[in-house]
Amino acid sequence: MEIKESSRVENSFINSSIGMFVEIINNLINFGIRTIFIYYLSIDYMGLNGLYSNILNILNLAELGFGTAITYNLYKPVADDDKERIKSLVKLYKVIYRVIGIIVLMLGLSVIPFLGYIIRDTPDISENLTLIYLLFLSQVVGTYFYGYKRDVFLVYQKDYINKIVDFIFNIIKAIIQIVILVVTQNYILYLLTFIVTTILANLLISIIANRKYPFLKDKDVKKIDKSELKGIFSNVKSLLIYKLGTVVQNGTDNILLTVLVNLTAVGMYSNYNTVILAVNGVIWTLLTGMKGSIGNLNAKVTNDRKEEILSLVNFVSSYLYGVVCVCLAILLNPFITIWIGDEYLFPIFTVVVIVGCIYLKGIEFPMITYRNTLGVFKEGRMAPLVLSAINIVLSIILGKLFGVLGVFLATILAMCVTTIWYNPFILYKEKLKKSPKRYYIDMIIYALCAIITFAVCFKVNQYIPFEGILGFIVRSIIIFILSNIVMIILLCRKKEFREVKAKVLDLVKKYINKDRGNYER
Repeated sequence: MEIKESSRVENSFINSSIGMFVEIINNLINFGIRTIFIYYLSIDYMGLNGLYSNILNILNLAELGFGTAITYNLYKPVADDDKERIKSLVKLYKVIYRVIGIIVLMLGLSVIPFLGYIIRDTPDISENLTLIYLLFLSQVVGTYFYGYKRDVFLVYQKDYINKIVDFIFNIIKAIIQIVILVVTQNYILYLLTFIVTTILANLLISIIANRKYPFLKDKDVKKIDKSELKGIFSNVKSLLIYKLGTVVQNGTDNILLTVLVNLTAVGMYSNYNTVILAVNGVIWTLLTGMKGSIGNLNAKVTNDRKEEILSLVNFVSSYLYGVVCVCLAILLNPFITIWIGDEYLFPIFTVVVIVGCIYLKGIEFPMITYRNTLGVFKEGRMAPLVLSAINIVLSIILGKLFGVLGVFLATILAMCVTTIWYNPFILYKEKLKKSPKRYYIDMIIYALCAIITFAVCFKVNQYIPFEGILGFIVRSIIIFILSNIVMIILLCRKKEFREVKAKVLDLVKKYINKDRGNYER
């Protein structure tokens, strides 16, 4: 049964709304835990968290892109309600992911002899570093069992179910971890809660998926057609190269900081990164709520319509990240000062550069989404690899010269000369069969608007006299409102602004009328 565009908009709204609510509450919980963590344990524990997470993120390369390739293949059968193909693809997904889990385990164990070369200085940590690493590894391996059912909800445009389950287990995990930190300060028990709750959450999602879509439990499952299987593995080959570059790009910052600076710098950055990830998580959740609907839409409509929706998604992501990054650049240091003290601060220019990285990665959302939902796997697969090579070389050079600032400045420079312009070029050329000129112009316009907005807000911020917690709240409200006002003034004449405004108003009116009808009955 074909899904109407109005239903896609509604599904996106539900996924995004629930996702944002859950993300905000989760972030508040996580901030509470991190504050207690910092109070009871040393900064080196934070650095170790960031370092091991980066190492294991690189090991996740073993996933090879099977998840993305199979999810792409699921969009059309879901849009066509072809249950036989859905069953076949999900079964294939299950087998592959369990094999990958074992591969990740083997690769993770092979890293242990090299940990001593990565961590040069002896950290202020009493527990065995290898045991801690094994616990991190166990959590990652655990995600490959039963977790594959998460993508079933994604392609059915019901990703909010994943969010709700994760929310429940995050609350349980938070309560247990707080008790452990306050009563025992036992870091090992603290990590064990991650493993147990991750496995239980994935298991519950699998059970819910089986009940909601009972055909997934059928024993009579056809094998994937050889030609389709060949196509999937062809896409995986391309995704492996693409993912290699992406994983190296995103997974080496903490490693480079550890080697070029020290573990304390990683711990300091992890505090900033916690705030950034919290805010970024809310925005990314809002945007990814549209992913299932975009995939369903792209399986049905013309190239002209695909481009129109891409322009709208690009506007939304650029606007949101413009406002958010302006607020982060101005408010991060005041927040860190109030939260854990000014001894953990980076210079303002370093903060601006770190936030600049977040902006560039954020505005790539439309390209990532369209690339995955349109199957642009082979084309442009080398771009992230080239980006990573340039990033590492520049990070080593600039990191030695400027420390933390140099590492993140290298990321900005590397992105600007590679993926930021190349990914749109490939997508438009290969799939939309159009010139990407309009997209480039929009990207430049949105970036300039963000820079102008930052300049205005930064100047106004200097004249805000309030200090302390109450002063920070007042400052945050002023900067948030002002950044939105400036962005709206700069962008209100854009066609995409008017279209997004109309869709939001239509959706609000629909829900108001629905509530009014329920009340009258």
